[in-house]
Amino acid sequence: MEAAARARSGQGPTLVETMVDRYLPHTSDDDDRKYRPREELEEARRRDPVKILGEKLSSIGVLDTTTDEYLKSDSRRMVDEATELTEQASYPGTDGFFDHVYAGGPSSV
Repeated sequence: MEAAARARSGQGPTLVETMVDRYLPHTSDDDDRKYRPREELEEARRRDPVKILGEKLSSIGVLDTTTDEYLKSDSRRMVDEATELTEQASYPGTDGFFDHVYAGGPSSV
């Protein structure tokens, strides 16, 4: 609420850092069932901020089923398009590999 108040009063944006659980393994080669209890995943899904926000917006009449389905479908489309573009892109060169990684660029490494 503080971030929203800052923005509304013209004080500019605020970085809001959040922690969320992942539902899938790190990679397609990873079987997280070996080290992640099923109950942990079920609890994470109960705390899913997207689900909670959707339920809240629905309960106050801001989000209906048609709009929710559209938003989900459009989001999937955008991710699919971005993934396709990324997979078609050539690999970048290594000339500027350390640029913007350390303060002052590669000369300070």
